[in-house]
Amino acid sequence: MRSPNWEEEDKVEDLKTMLARVKAGDYVTAFGKDTRGHEVTRTGTLLADPQDMKATHNGAKVKAVRVCVGEKGTDPATRSTWTTLIPDHGFIRSAEPPKAGEWIHGEIRNIPAVRSARDSVNAPLIFGGKGGKRSTEPTDRGTLVVLSYAGSGRYEFKAQESGEVIFTGSLQSQVWWSYAPEDNEHQDQEDQEPDEHQDVNELNYGKPVYHVETGELVGFWTLEKFTPIEEIQG
Repeated sequence: MRSPNWEEEDKVEDLKTMLARVKAGDYVTAFGKDTRGHEVTRTGTLLADPQDMKATHNGAKVKAVRVCVGEKGTDPATRSTWTTLIPDHGFIRSAEPPKAGEWIHGEIRNIPAVRSARDSVNAPLIFGGKGGKRSTEPTDRGTLVVLSYAGSGRYEFKAQESGEVIFTGSLQSQVWWSYAPEDNEHQDQEDQEPDEHQDVNELNYGKPVYHVETGELVGFWTLEKFTPIEEIQG
């Protein structure tokens, strides 16, 4: 004979099945509620193991699970990463991680590292220049930078190689940016045996980078440096 609460128990089992398919360190998308009870969808790294908890849903206390999803390296105690999954009102699933070299245009507030950490953000990115409503493509060839909070509601993009601040803006400022290569990508590149069919430019300058819309080769990069195609061809 089934339990009187079998429907709720089935929903809990469904959520547990979803959670069993992911682990801390995976890139995921989670839908649930934030700390204010508002619906939220977060995409990023699952920063810690899920935690069982109780949550209020439709005026009643129910079983739920808290997951922390944000930019890789963010402290799971950061409340802006918390997402409460309720069995009949939430999900978590694996997602395709972003690729270095794909340009993204939008407000600084929407950069995942800023959403996760706000005034403690310290994230490597590739900066492609100032954006805006009329901006159709990056104006900067691509500079490896560190994005950090400068105080008074301003964020700065500082060139990693020279330390020069090349752009400062507010949360509403629009910019072109791309994810920087991961450390392990760079290490894999160094450890890779040369392939006789591999392009000589790739061996000398790093991974090829293509424009996300046109598919045109725009340069090559390693973790330390981006080399525009014009420099190679010139």
